[in-house]
Formats: sequence, structure tokens, C-alpha cells
Amino acid sequence: EALDIGRLEVHETNFVGWANGDRTLRLTGKVRSTMPPGGCTVTRGADGRLFVEFDTPVRAPAPGQAAVFYDGDRVMCGGVIRRVERDHNRYQVGGHDDHERR
Repeated sequence: EALDIGRLEVHETNFVGWANGDRTLRLTGKVRSTMPPGGCTVTRGADGRLFVEFDTPVRAPAPGQAAVFYDGDRVMCGGVIRRVERDHNRYQVGGHDDHERR
């Protein structure tokens, strides 16, 4: 349980199918090729970072691992995990870590 992570910050991102106008999408995501995709909300920061909240915590993701996000079978975006967060009540957005989850 201590290794279950609900939030990720992803950088070094690539946007394949994500339209520029959309800021937040409901997608599925994977941090390992062998894991089943999990539902998540992905928010695209102005600087291109992704802020991800999984519906169900993911087992042991770590900074430096790849993360890929899908809409059905279509790849929407991906990048490298920069930070993981266990606390489901706080979310770092735009460099500030004091935004409460709503």
C-alpha cells in the first residue's frame, strides 16, 4: 500500500492526438507496458507538463519511468514521470503545491 501512487507529474511530453485547445481529458494511462490501463484525469499545464490523477492508485511508479495515456486504442500523449504523489488532497499545478483538490 505504501507504494500505491494516485498522482503523477509528467514532463518531457509528446502530444500525439491531443488537440491544443483541450486542457483536461479523461483518459486511460499506463506506467508499465504489462499493466492494464487505468482510468485517469490528465491536465495539461501551460508549460507542457501533465498532471495526472488515477481513479485507482498505481503500484510503484517512479521518477524516470515512461507514462503513456490513451483514448481507447489511440495514443494521446506520453512523457517521463518527474514526480509521484501519494497525498490525494493536494495537487501541484503551475509550480504551486497549495491547490486543494476540488
